Amino acid sequence: YGVYTICVSLLLWIGATWISEIQSLNTDPGYREAVRTMTHDADSTVGLCAIGVGAELFQFYADRQITVPGSDADIEGLLSDSSEIRCVYSPGRWEASFHTKIAEFLFENAQSQQVGEVFVFRYTP
Repeated sequence: YGVYTICVSLLLWIGATWISEIQSLNTDPGYREAVRTMTHDADSTVGLCAIGVGAELFQFYADRQITVPGSDADIEGLLSDSSEIRCVYSPGRWEASFHTKIAEFLFENAQSQQVGEVFVFRYTP
């Protein structure tokens, strides 16, 4: 009877610990809401881009194409084809250095808004 009580207590403690750990994980860094913010009232003249860690994941939440720039040419294309650039940025230590440079430029020259762990920029060239 004593061993049974100890085993049940141990299982309950493990279960409670596991549940509290799962609940503390941030499962939504704000990608969905950031894309909604970025695309809100954006017509076809507004260029959309995503930079930073997991930039490609933002496309999952969008109903139109989001450019993930890989070169200066990609950015120049967006700038020349768009009346406004809106960009979502998920910062992280392992992001591409090119994306870090774009983010630094946008922090200095664009309007920004934080949504969860994501930044949304609005830049008018």
